[in-house]
Amino acid sequence: IEKQKTSNAWITMELKEGKNREIRKIMSFFGYRVNKLIRTSYGPFSIKSMKPGDLIEINQKKIKQSLKFNNLA
Repeated sequence: IEKQKTSNAWITMELKEGKNREIRKIMSFFGYRVNKLIRTSYGPFSIKSMKPGDLIEINQKKIKQSLKFNNLA
């Protein structure tokens, strides 16, 4: 739990391989409702250092390297 308000809480979860609505289903199992999900990373790509409105160009080489990495797993 990152931050707790009266009726809401900010929770950080890490999911290695997600299926359809998995986080929502897990939270529902424990009796919680998910109001909003924010993806902070996807594979090797992360938005941790980005601010709203920032844009980062990903070159062809980085994309190919990422796809090769994913195919080895």
